[in-house]
Amino acid sequence: MGTAPKTPPPKAPDPPPSIKVGDTVLDRYRVVEQIASGGHSVVFRGQDERLSRPVCIKVFSGLGGKSGVGRTSYEHFVQEAFALSRLTHPNTLRIYDFGHLGPKDAEGMPLQICEYMNGGTLSNVVREKGKQSVQETALVVSAMCAALAEAHGLGIVHRDIKPQNILFGEVGGKKLPKLADFGIAKWSVAADAEDSGQRAEDTAIVAGQKLAMYSPSWAAPEQLAGQPVSPATDIYSLAVVAVYMLSGKAIFADEDVYAGYKKRRHADDLIRDALKPNGVSPAVIQLLTRALAFDPKKRISKVDELSSELATAIEPATEEFAKQTAESLTQDMPLPLPPTPVLHTPTAPNNAITPPSGERIVEQRSAPPQQQQHNQQHNQQHNQQHNQ
Repeated sequence: MGTAPKTPPPKAPDPPPSIKVGDTVLDRYRVVEQIASGGHSVVFRGQDERLSRPVCIKVFSGLGGKSGVGRTSYEHFVQEAFALSRLTHPNTLRIYDFGHLGPKDAEGMPLQICEYMNGGTLSNVVREKGKQSVQETALVVSAMCAALAEAHGLGIVHRDIKPQNILFGEVGGKKLPKLADFGIAKWSVAADAEDSGQRAEDTAIVAGQKLAMYSPSWAAPEQLAGQPVSPATDIYSLAVVAVYMLSGKAIFADEDVYAGYKKRRHADDLIRDALKPNGVSPAVIQLLTRALAFDPKKRISKVDELSSELATAIEPATEEFAKQTAESLTQDMPLPLPPTPVLHTPTAPNNAITPPSGERIVEQRSAPPQQQQHNQQHNQQHNQQHNQ
């Protein structure tokens, strides 16, 4: 099971100190350029001056925040660092360092130093290249399943699986997908009971209302309803991502949470309408329909099961693709020329052949013309000698 931080997170700071290109943070990481920004953080590309390697510098940028959204976001940012420090799978983003800007009494703005991914996000890939093949989708889904298997084994539910949180790194000319952003991860109930009060809150209270911590277009129905989450919650979101990859479109794009919740009751129709026109096999559609079951108890419950069943489901599609490719190549090739007649010389005048019935048949063949002429001359000489 996962273990919580043993000390409470520090008090959320007031507006963050400025950080700009050229600054050095934590005495070794030089800020090179800003590459992204979100609701509660700013991301920079940096350089580790000691080890001469590129890094990602993620700085919390919550507004004030001694209560409400700012406080909750701050706690989740700190919790993410603890979560990443416990995860070692190669398909999970690695964290190198953690600290605070400003005073070293932990009252400054927190920041994370992570590995730098130079291949963009899955969202970028689909936006630029469109829908992905079944094989490419399976590679990403299987990698995410492997990363989540470790997290789930430690009692951590990610809760925010989406294309923007799947990053790519270039390794040997190939793209390696990695799961990032455990900022709103949910730690196990058992661990929460063990370390009561040490976890980040699941919701923030603002103006008397609860603000949920999830991404509506990718969330499972139980998240929209404020119900307990489980590993099946991550499986649901990952299946939504798979449909997005295969179709190039998000099937749940409603800003209204209530409308999105109702739409998820008919996910099977949405999956079929999105994937069937794109030539996705019935086996893959059926598998993703199970992964997107409205009731978590009827859903595929383990990421290992999703990964293995997806590999099995795409095998017939792969064979059919290979068959179609071979037929296409054959059709595009020019017709062969008529065969050139070739004079065959048998190895023996009589050749024995055994048919399937087992009956032995002896095929009688004529000698070649040269041999026939020689035989005629020999017979004439023999007859002349005999007549004399």
